[in-house]
Amino acid sequence: MTQRRIYQTEYPYFVTFVTVERVWVFDDTGLAERMARTIVTSCELKGWLPMAFSILPDHVHLVAARVQSTSRTLEKVRSEDYLFQSTLSRVRRSKQHRQEVSVSQLVQSIKGTFSRDIHEGRFWQPRFHARIIISERQRLATFTYVTHNYARHDLPERYATWPYVYRCTDH
Repeated sequence: MTQRRIYQTEYPYFVTFVTVERVWVFDDTGLAERMARTIVTSCELKGWLPMAFSILPDHVHLVAARVQSTSRTLEKVRSEDYLFQSTLSRVRRSKQHRQEVSVSQLVQSIKGTFSRDIHEGRFWQPRFHARIIISERQRLATFTYVTHNYARHDLPERYATWPYVYRCTDH
């Protein structure tokens, strides 16, 4: 039986999603760059702030929070060169794309956009793990975990920099 999700909009989420059969895909820096841009673009289009993320060879960690109000418009987004056409066409079809997008919808958008971008059908495991971050102590621990996860997996130093790791300096 599937467990029912309770969504919170005032707290950030710590989300993990994994490739099918944990295949090492993001060892390729080009694909990691595309994944990083997909995360940033999808978050912006869906009204979420990417606070931190790390892209490891077979999974992605993301810390994101809902943005209550935003000054971004479709015209501003349309002019940015890193926007993927598949995401833009879905936004054009959905006039109310900013209304309370859940964490499930955000993850679906990220995973779907990336899979379409690389022309891969079944790329991700169907589920994801999400946890709400409710305290400052938990937020700091999560940020440390996300930005230093490469060391736990004995990965090279390149996994400590963009496009593999991002941490918003404002939070």
